[in-house]
Amino acid sequence: MSCYLFRLLADVSIFEAKKELQNLGLQDLYIIEDDSSGEVLLGGMSKNIDIKKLRTCLFVDKIKTVSWSDQWSQFAQDFRDGKAHINLEQFGASHTLLLLPGPGFGDLSHPSTYLMLELMNGCMDDEIVLDLGCGSGILSLAALMMGAKRAYGIDIDPSAIKHARQNALLNHLEKRARFSAAMPKLKENPVVCINMILPEQQNLMRENPNLPRKAKLWLASGILKSQRAKALSFINGLGLKVIEEKARGDWLGFKGSRN
Repeated sequence: MSCYLFRLLADVSIFEAKKELQNLGLQDLYIIEDDSSGEVLLGGMSKNIDIKKLRTCLFVDKIKTVSWSDQWSQFAQDFRDGKAHINLEQFGASHTLLLLPGPGFGDLSHPSTYLMLELMNGCMDDEIVLDLGCGSGILSLAALMMGAKRAYGIDIDPSAIKHARQNALLNHLEKRARFSAAMPKLKENPVVCINMILPEQQNLMRENPNLPRKAKLWLASGILKSQRAKALSFINGLGLKVIEEKARGDWLGFKGSRN
């Protein structure tokens, strides 16, 4: 098995790229977002993959092995003793979230993750949280440490779900955190957290058009400043009103509520 690395083409959603790469035989898929350029890289393992069939990505590299510890040690916040130590005091919670290195996106190195935690500050108490595209589980687990009573993390990547479950166990939050590929049937209106690039958010809402009407709050990032007008139009089109906006570098985050 070799590790392949691909660069996402412009205006293509991560969801579309994941689906194509998995159909071509890529396993243990993971995502790397370059916070300086905004580029998205996708990697994974395969014995062989026909790169001539690719429509969503450009082939970048092929290597024999990938070390999550090496990658996380370069980018994750306060990485020591084999773990990232995320100090949540800056986001209103007197806890440190521990994250193991792995394929799930979210180690606080990317501005969009930071923006999400800023938006979550002060509005998690006793809430049900629905974390779409949960990756490493960072937002779900942080929400619980901020006072949420339960968090549901959703991801289409089985390796990310496994990674998030490991992090829940590490932080003794496995009884209140659930990670899976399927949307839960919730009796209460959740706070929705969605940290994805805009085309991926749009695709997800086409598949789940009723979700915004059920949301108590809508927290979204992964949106470039150049996409601000499109993002606002998209959020308003979901029947949501933007009540807070934050920026970090080239990235934006929005808090919305139902009209």
